[in-house]
Amino acid sequence: MAFRVYVPAPTAQAHIDAIQDDLREWLAGAVAKDARRYAPRDTGYLKTHGIQVTHDNHRVTAIGAGMPPNADAPAYVEYGTRAHDIPNAFGYGITVRHPGTEAQPFLRPAAYRKRRIPPWVVKARASQADR
Repeated sequence: MAFRVYVPAPTAQAHIDAIQDDLREWLAGAVAKDARRYAPRDTGYLKTHGIQVTHDNHRVTAIGAGMPPNADAPAYVEYGTRAHDIPNAFGYGITVRHPGTEAQPFLRPAAYRKRRIPPWVVKARASQADR
């Protein structure tokens, strides 16, 4: 009994890489969309400006409103904060005791949500592959 050996077409790896890129782009967009939907709406900043997708490495990031102390705000929303002192609060030279905030996760639920891959993501590239 003779065994047949499968030899892929030389362009097969390029098509596989293209499908992977399409899947990563689709997944990053889906996670970002869900994160915007799950984001708390106290000011609306996270929903409208704070969640971005970088297309070079297909990464979803939540950004704060610019310079510190707001640059880390999405992490404080996601994980919450414990009670802490705020020195020189509001620029008046007084120390204020902040009671802390509860966690309001929005990125983790969006990232860990089960999803079905839409057929169009794979079919568009797979139909271009050599047979």
